[in-house]
Amino acid sequence: MTAYFGVLGSLEVVVDGRVVEVPAAKHRVLLAVLLLNANQVVEPGELVHHLWGEDPPAGARNTLRTYVMRLRRLLGPEVGVRTAPSGYAVDVPEDGLDLHRFRELVERARSAQDALAWDLLTEALALWRGPMLADVALNSPAVEAVAEEHLLAVELRAAAGLALGRHSELVDWLRELTAEHPSRERLWAHLMRALDGAGRRAEAIRAYQTVATHLADQLGIDPGVELQQLHERFTAVVVPAQLPSNVIDFVGRRELTDRIVTELGVRTVVLTGPPGVGKTALAVHAAHLARAHFPDGQLFVDLRGYSTEAAQSTEQVLSRFLRALGMPDSEVPVGLGPLTHSYTSLVADRRLLVVLDNAADPEQVARLLPTAPGCAALVTSRDHMPELAAPNGSLALEVAELAPDESRELLARMVGPVDEGEIDELASRCAHLPLALRIAGANVATMAYPDMASYLTLLRDEDSLSALAVEGDEQFAVRTAFDLSYQAQKPADQRLFRLLGLLPGADFTAAVANVLTGDTDAVGGLRRLWAGHLVAEPEPGRYQLHDLLRSYAHDRSYTDEQGAEREAALSRVHEHYRTVVAAAALVISPESTSLLPEPMDLPAPFDSRPAALDWIGAELANLVALVRHCCEHGRTRIACRIVDDLRGFFYARPLVAEWELITRTALAAAAREPDVLLRAAMRYNLGALHWSTAHYREAVEQYKSSLAVYSTRQWPDAERAALINLAIALWELGRLRECQPHFERALELARQHGSPIMRASVMLNLGNVHLTLAQTGPAFELLTEARGICAELGVYHGELACMRSLLYLAREMGEYGRAQQYIEWVVARDQEDALDDRHIWDDVAKVWFDLGRRDEAIAIARRRLAEDTGGSHAKDDVDLLVHLADMYVEVGRAAEALELHEKALAASTEHDSRDTWVSCLTGVARDHLDLGAPELALHEAQRAVVVAEEFDLGLRLGRAKLVAAQARLALGQHAAALDMATQALHWHESHSLRIWSARTLCVLAEVHRASGEQENARSCWNQALALFEELGVPQGGEVQGSLGGCR
Repeated sequence: MTAYFGVLGSLEVVVDGRVVEVPAAKHRVLLAVLLLNANQVVEPGELVHHLWGEDPPAGARNTLRTYVMRLRRLLGPEVGVRTAPSGYAVDVPEDGLDLHRFRELVERARSAQDALAWDLLTEALALWRGPMLADVALNSPAVEAVAEEHLLAVELRAAAGLALGRHSELVDWLRELTAEHPSRERLWAHLMRALDGAGRRAEAIRAYQTVATHLADQLGIDPGVELQQLHERFTAVVVPAQLPSNVIDFVGRRELTDRIVTELGVRTVVLTGPPGVGKTALAVHAAHLARAHFPDGQLFVDLRGYSTEAAQSTEQVLSRFLRALGMPDSEVPVGLGPLTHSYTSLVADRRLLVVLDNAADPEQVARLLPTAPGCAALVTSRDHMPELAAPNGSLALEVAELAPDESRELLARMVGPVDEGEIDELASRCAHLPLALRIAGANVATMAYPDMASYLTLLRDEDSLSALAVEGDEQFAVRTAFDLSYQAQKPADQRLFRLLGLLPGADFTAAVANVLTGDTDAVGGLRRLWAGHLVAEPEPGRYQLHDLLRSYAHDRSYTDEQGAEREAALSRVHEHYRTVVAAAALVISPESTSLLPEPMDLPAPFDSRPAALDWIGAELANLVALVRHCCEHGRTRIACRIVDDLRGFFYARPLVAEWELITRTALAAAAREPDVLLRAAMRYNLGALHWSTAHYREAVEQYKSSLAVYSTRQWPDAERAALINLAIALWELGRLRECQPHFERALELARQHGSPIMRASVMLNLGNVHLTLAQTGPAFELLTEARGICAELGVYHGELACMRSLLYLAREMGEYGRAQQYIEWVVARDQEDALDDRHIWDDVAKVWFDLGRRDEAIAIARRRLAEDTGGSHAKDDVDLLVHLADMYVEVGRAAEALELHEKALAASTEHDSRDTWVSCLTGVARDHLDLGAPELALHEAQRAVVVAEEFDLGLRLGRAKLVAAQARLALGQHAAALDMATQALHWHESHSLRIWSARTLCVLAEVHRASGEQENARSCWNQALALFEELGVPQGGEVQGSLGGCR
């Protein structure tokens, strides 16, 4: 015989699978106390207390014995209610009481990994059937203790769910719990984290406000530390802190520093002076002192106005500033105008300090100066920049050399106690320039020379410092100081230093230094050069040379290095970057065709696609400089190969300014070369850039140019790639009939010469053309085959692209069962954190909206719009606007829908995307219709019909006609409405677009009813109802209502 007891809810007794009722209230209390102390003897006095309280009746113990006897008789002798010398007990096996099972599961969960802990705690909490012992009148601390155990298990499960990323799933559950336990702060903290993780930060902040109000009103206390920290984190503004480290031993210039700090409170300050005078150090020092006045952050950039490297463009700096201020990469706009507008808007309400170092001229800084009242800028330049004074009211301050006592103080700090006369002479020979003083001090301090006297003897003998007194010739003085520092280094370190001057980029790693020297370990040399102030390390693992040092090192490489060795060192660096970029390209986009293939030994592949993307991102400034350097020094093929291999990176990360710069630079260089394939490759890459920025006409021009070359060279891979991309650009322009033969020719080439993944790429694009033409059968076959190839080869982002089109097609055809299968795949991938293209969620949201999950779908669409506006492909931004607008109009928010549709229409007009343009026009027409403006609706719908017919936009044509029919119906033009709706129905039925057929039948029914043709109306509604029910969408209820009103 087996018995099972339940206390996690109402009292439950099951013996041999049979529920045993315990009807008497006192018997339930007795059994409950025994079960809470299962397998332990409970003294009669404790039982009497629980049964009768503080005033038990006479003979209570005799009555207790009677209760035990009756309970034993009720449960049966085998259950194990026994009498012991000191009291009574019930014997329960480990699996015989739900409380035991609950505690066991919770204990196992405490030491388990998150996924297992979630499962264990879910099982544990499922044991609770309601409040503990809900039907037993028992007031016991033991009950309260178990209730607390329950809440702790709830909190543990919530924590495990958050760790697993189940944010959206947890929200409703945690809302119920916080409503039930409004003073339980840990539950509120979990709810705030879940809301934030689900992209609902505003609701998380409101949740904090709710609990704060409750605690204040009910308990008179503030929220605890955990809740306060969460609130601070969620409401915090990104505060950039880009200032370089302050100079620890900064000396002198107290009056000038104080004036800078004071003036920064009211206007822009420009520090001017000769090189090496310490403008940057002074600017950084003053900026650190002024930080308290600018609590919203500090931005810093080296504009490289006077540098051997190319100056940073305003677009590059603005993009960097916007990212530092918290704008995601995907939202950073393209073009000087939009970048400037975004920057101005983002700093408008902030108190921000902007430090613009090493500016060449006023034009370089004009758009970078913040105009908000609470902001200030500090500029350093060798140029006096008087042009900034008039329009901006800036103050120019001349930075002179250090005063003699300041020079003496600086050197004394560096070299320690030495003869005062020697210190003064050294300062004088360094012309009191801080840069020269620091290098000279380092030489003495590191004992590169026997003593100060020996060091000064060298300076006198070479008579080098006498030139420092010559006005305007300070470069020579610094060079002399550099000479002494350089000569103090070991020969191998000297060679490393001068070769570093050949690098075209702004910084470098130890790996690049190794390649440059042909050595296997340059780290030791770099550390020694760093100690001698010849190399800086602004961040761990990345090194730089000061501008003057870079120039000096470059000159040294030409005076101390053989020409052949210089060329060999540069060749090693070029080969290094070329091969690593090629290896990264294979991981980032393995399906892409290399347009300049050549044999090479590639380094070990990157561990993952994100790792490859991050490496290129970190090295991008150097790669830009390298491409420009190669183009300027006759190494055009290397430059073009790097540009071509970076194509996949730029598709993934929309850094348009850098992409355009290197592509146009390489194309200009290729135009000077006899190899026509170089020009073809760069025109192809320029076409890719134009396509990514939605300049489709320009993209067509470049792709046609490259195709003209490849089609005559018997190179099927390149010809196929050019055909595909030309066809895609034509497709975006709505020239579907023109693009289709290009796709078909590309597929023919892929079947004959290409790899499976190449075939899949063409099938995907050709399938999408058929989809746009509403040729649903061929579209499904091609897309399904392409997905299968990608899945088999493990090309995940290719499978994702196919899945996105298949999901879109399933919805258009009303095949919601298949759509749900696709969505299950998406959700599984998302839980694995493997969705590197979030756009598929747009199509998931549309399916869920159709199936009645409207609030959830709208939330997804809003979050996606907030996340992805400004992404790598401008058309995607427009589609996001249209998706949300289409949902808004369906839920009665037509005014908001119109605003979004018109914004999307303006963008699609600018990008010349016909398909999107028609979609926007149709949406605008529908909005006007719902807002009571049928004339405007008809005008826009007719425009959409004309363009859809002109460009064979099959998916768009039927619904454009449908809205036109609705507009004519609203205007009382019943015959015209009937004709247009009939055309729309025929179109949708002939192309298997069943969900749209059902919707069109509803409009036809409305037309018939308005015309007094009740039977025809009823027939159309019945057909629509049958279709909706077959498709499994909830609109059938609306049709039922219409049928009921049709008499």
